[in-house]
Amino acid sequence: MIDKMSRCIMSLIWLLLFIYVSFFVALVSLPIYIIVSPFTVCIPICDCIANFFLGCIQFPRKCVEGILDGNCFWE
Repeated sequence: MIDKMSRCIMSLIWLLLFIYVSFFVALVSLPIYIIVSPFTVCIPICDCIANFFLGCIQFPRKCVEGILDGNCFWE
């Protein structure tokens, strides 16, 4: 019973993150990723930067996975 309740609460938290945070993070990260990604071939440090912003762009997907699974943030 407690496990189901905690999963429900975590799903609600993920839903709030999805609605209020994830799209903003993805939209801000997208232009930076588009600018940096072509330089990853020439400049090795740009690969780390591009991977970071790619993860930010994929944050809405992570939120939806959290909503469906009801997992904690650290899982």
